[in-house]
Amino acid sequence: MNKKNKYENLINNLKNWDENQLSTVLGRIIPLLRENTNDTDLLKYQRAIYDEFQYRLDKNKKGVRPELGILGICGYHVGNQSKDKKYRRQILDYIVLSELPKIGSPVYMDEWGLPNSSKRMEKLIRVLSSLKRKKSALNYNQFEKAIIEWGEDLEYIKRKFSF
Repeated sequence: MNKKNKYENLINNLKNWDENQLSTVLGRIIPLLRENTNDTDLLKYQRAIYDEFQYRLDKNKKGVRPELGILGICGYHVGNQSKDKKYRRQILDYIVLSELPKIGSPVYMDEWGLPNSSKRMEKLIRVLSSLKRKKSALNYNQFEKAIIEWGEDLEYIKRKFSF
């Protein structure tokens, strides 16, 4: 099966996947697209997943919070799961500047606002600050690396985007 047929088969089966499966695959596609920006088949696959999320959101207007949030869907991790600082910052730039995958509900997605908006920046800063604060209240030694990385990433966002 060639690559094009593989993606067409996957796209045709998206309606049978649950949100976690869609989210997992989307989380894998986003980093691949950073390395293969001209891969039109991969871009079509990403668009099909976005469209499937949007279709489901339009059907279900409740305020459902996703099991895996925007940061996780986009591949952002800190601590023991973290990649290097450059990788995390590429993901943060993507989250600030790009269209986000439609997950959860319209209410949840509205919290993130539009790309490069103050609403998007405020939400990202709130999420990272909240994660850092919650883990700081627990066993600091266990989460030390994650807490430090959240702090560094918060400073990076505020500095880069003048917030």
